[in-house]
Amino acid sequence: MSKHSESLKRTVVDRYLSGEESYASAGAADGVDAATVRKWVASYQAHGVAGLARKLSHYD
Repeated sequence: MSKHSESLKRTVVDRYLSGEESYASAGAADGVDAATVRKWVASYQAHGVAGLARKLSHYD
């Protein structure tokens, strides 16, 4: 299971994209570090909401 839910990721990304918060401050309230927020924002900008969804892959 993913450590962070899709809704949490979306909330943090929206906080950053509002332009009022930095990567660090957008994630600080939820215990997410700035590097992770930066990665989520880049994924969201490249792929939209689908970029924040869990990747389902299984290996034999």
